[in-house]
Amino acid sequence: MYRQYSENGFAGCTYPGRISVYINGGLWSQVYWNMLGSTSTWYSDAARTSMAQQPNLLPIEDAFLKDLTRWNSGQVAQCRSTGGTVAFDTFGAFQRCAYLGWSDSGG
Repeated sequence: MYRQYSENGFAGCTYPGRISVYINGGLWSQVYWNMLGSTSTWYSDAARTSMAQQPNLLPIEDAFLKDLTRWNSGQVAQCRSTGGTVAFDTFGAFQRCAYLGWSDSGG
């Protein structure tokens, strides 16, 4: 959702850097960042649950979740308006729009 495209194809990313954080072998969070110091962090369900149980922690910064909600809303509306079926990735982000009788198997 952070990729940007122009008429000529891929143009760049809002957050070109990404750091994945693993705790006990499981993906805990992914921090997206840019050279201006802006960040957006995705938190796993385990991370959210664990942090919610810590009363002294500041609330989770949810820029990623807000961006994801906005992204999905636009993409899902466009897909459904053209008769497609929405497919999401493992992070809950819009992945693609599938159409009845259409196969993306390349064959």
